[in-house]
Amino acid sequence: GIVRPDRSFGPQSAEIKKAYQSAHFSPGEREGNDMNINLRNEFDFTTLKGDQLDGEWQLTRNGEVVATGNITVPDVAPGATGSIVLKDLGAELDSPGEHFLRLTLKLGTDAPWAPKGHDLAWDQMKLSGDYIPPTPAPPGAALAGAKKNGNLLNVQGKGFTADFDRRNGSLVSYKIDGNELLARPLQLNFWRPPTNNDEGANLHRKLSIWRNAGSRAKVTAIKTKGAGPSQILKFDLKLPVAQSTAKLVYTVHSSGEIEIAVTVNPKGKDVPMLPRIGMQCGIPASHSTWKWYGRGPTENYQDRHRGTWVGQHSGSVEYLFNHYLDPQESGNRTGIRWATLTNQEGQGLRVESLGRHLLEIAAYPYSPLNIELSRHPIDLQRHQTNTINFDYGQLGLGGTNSWGQMPLKQYRLPAGQSYRYSFRLSPQR
Repeated sequence: GIVRPDRSFGPQSAEIKKAYQSAHFSPGEREGNDMNINLRNEFDFTTLKGDQLDGEWQLTRNGEVVATGNITVPDVAPGATGSIVLKDLGAELDSPGEHFLRLTLKLGTDAPWAPKGHDLAWDQMKLSGDYIPPTPAPPGAALAGAKKNGNLLNVQGKGFTADFDRRNGSLVSYKIDGNELLARPLQLNFWRPPTNNDEGANLHRKLSIWRNAGSRAKVTAIKTKGAGPSQILKFDLKLPVAQSTAKLVYTVHSSGEIEIAVTVNPKGKDVPMLPRIGMQCGIPASHSTWKWYGRGPTENYQDRHRGTWVGQHSGSVEYLFNHYLDPQESGNRTGIRWATLTNQEGQGLRVESLGRHLLEIAAYPYSPLNIELSRHPIDLQRHQTNTINFDYGQLGLGGTNSWGQMPLKQYRLPAGQSYRYSFRLSPQR
């Protein structure tokens, strides 16, 4: 799958190329406003020659490019480390925000195997700061308490309405100025369309107890409170997996923003690990422009992300979903600080990570069941909705082999412990 039959590259190729690169940048000491960078040559017999190589650097703040420049590449002998000085970065690094430096080494002349400008190696390093999500919009008029309407709890404010299902705690409807942003409810989800490696390890059977655990969750208690610009709704849930439970806490602001805190407690005798922990919804297919600040541009997972970098990336949901020859889980991105899913007018849904645990988001232009049942890409049927997953995380992809080995232990989601994460939904106008 690294190279497809049509000779195009699969997303694994970025990881392979990164693993195989034989030159690496790393941060050195900062001296005043200047930043020292080390360039390590891992070739055994080839000298990195400055007159045959070009270098570039790019500094981002909160994902936006704030400075760029060229590098004078030194000669570096095999196994040795050279030094590069980037001048006058200090003022930028001392500004508030999350700063990443990305350096790239390129061919400076044509070679028999690649043209001038071909990327040989790159590295990204975090130099200072952390990303801090924007505070909620200023409070408006006080919200009325949540109102019962059959199986729903309704919260309304100026320009928005939100409906919550009293039976399973899902967010059923989210309307802004009369426009529905959800095509299917936002609800707990613990399943993914099995990968080839999942099937090789028989995980689609061993973990099948989690397949419908999210949709079959049952509310055991509901608490609401708030008489000002925010309304809080708390749902305690029993999951149909041994003694497993979950809790969803929605904080609805008068601005129309909704903060969601998710706690999942998978527990019980012989309860298997989870394929995924998160929430899933549908959005209109017209909202297919996906922009995010996190790892990209290619799809990435917790055990396959070193070929990607942190920045602002964008594309269509259909393009960003990798069409494997055997359809399976695809299109995931990790380390997401914020993302938007919008239509051609730039209107739609915005999501932001809250707290220290960053989101994973996977967007499917097809239904999860359609992906799972399809044998070939031609079997995939485009629907009127895109499926969006806002996740704590997924089981790693594995790859030690494809006929029985599970992902490494550090990339699993075992039962017997609590998982917590939170995020904010808001309209993108």
